[in-house]
Amino acid sequence: MAEVERYGNTANVCFTSPHPQAEVGVDAGVYARQLMRNAADVADVMTSTSGVAGGSDVPAPVELSAQEILEQAYGMTTVRGSCTACVAVLNGDHLGVSNLGDSGLLILRAGAVAFHTPQQQHGFNFPFQIGAADSMSDPPQSAQRFEIRVQPGDLIVMGTDGLWDNCFDEELACVLRYCRDQAMAVAKIAEVVAHYARHRASDSKFASPFAYAAFQAGLAYMGGKMDDITVLICLVQQPARI
Repeated sequence: MAEVERYGNTANVCFTSPHPQAEVGVDAGVYARQLMRNAADVADVMTSTSGVAGGSDVPAPVELSAQEILEQAYGMTTVRGSCTACVAVLNGDHLGVSNLGDSGLLILRAGAVAFHTPQQQHGFNFPFQIGAADSMSDPPQSAQRFEIRVQPGDLIVMGTDGLWDNCFDEELACVLRYCRDQAMAVAKIAEVVAHYARHRASDSKFASPFAYAAFQAGLAYMGGKMDDITVLICLVQQPARI
């Protein structure tokens, strides 16, 4: 399955998880990549056209909107396909998030999970997804929106469903705490987390979050879930705009 980006060391504006549509001749990754390129372009335009403050030559502060970025990027995307999407922007010490589907974002603060976006699903293993007009998809306005105040030292973890379906929050927090104790760079932490999720996905005896969700839906399933795994991590150091 195609991936947008395997590892990362910055708080990317957004990312997506493509969904398999090969059976109808559609490359699921193409839609995801174009949507995210458009989102990055929209964010760049918003930043570059901020104007000046009070007639001076100092650029005025820019309040980026995660939801506006998602909606504009959706309107610019022309290829067939669909995907889940998570867009995050940092305005000072306020993190704005628009999340559609079962990708998501987690904040680790002082070694504990301080926030995690809930999944959006129509039913078990049937997540909300954004897509072309000819796809069975949800409008970008269906995204859940959040405003969270972040602090220096917070780790912002963005991941596709391949991460969340295979790692419980508390075990992920343990992995992140270990990485911080080892003074790993955020790029290395993202790599460790992705490999850990991949290991869990291949364990047929692991009672994974996906297996637990299957049980809740009345289905018999054991093990991890092989899926696309994308991990992006940012360390909040001081109020900034990303």
